[in-house]
Amino acid sequence: GSGGQAPEQMMIASTMAGLAFNNSGLGVCHGLAHSVGALFHIPHGKANSIILPYAIAFNAGLEGYAPQPAALARYALMCRRIGHGFGLAAEGDAEAAGRLLAAVRNLGAMFGIPASLKEDGIPREDYYERMDRLAEQVLRDITTQANPVPVRKEDALRLLADIYEGRGG
Repeated sequence: GSGGQAPEQMMIASTMAGLAFNNSGLGVCHGLAHSVGALFHIPHGKANSIILPYAIAFNAGLEGYAPQPAALARYALMCRRIGHGFGLAAEGDAEAAGRLLAAVRNLGAMFGIPASLKEDGIPREDYYERMDRLAEQVLRDITTQANPVPVRKEDALRLLADIYEGRGG
């Protein structure tokens, strides 16, 4: 094949991905990843991978986060659509969304993604002294504003603490 085709195809794929991101709105996972990643020099893909389980728990209202029936139903539907053959079949929405969350965590572990920012080696003192500023940045981020569940400052602060410590809810 021609050596000139691969870069052209990559450029087209990258542009398509950018258009898709721009039109989908993304959500709190990306808002958190932008702020935390920029401040602590974590690559964006890795930051998203660390944060995704926490964003799912928050949006679905799992692990002690406020109940969110509409988002919970959408995560449950996702689980049911991909779950066949993966042992994810479940009865209720909370159980199905919980299985999806567990599958996302397991996938991260399979690829060596740290379960928390503490596990990734981010210094505790630096993180906590910047947490208020991080929360403000998360709330201002356009991707956070498109989240299916409204994110208040206290939500951002709790998410930031949970993501650092590696605790659910």
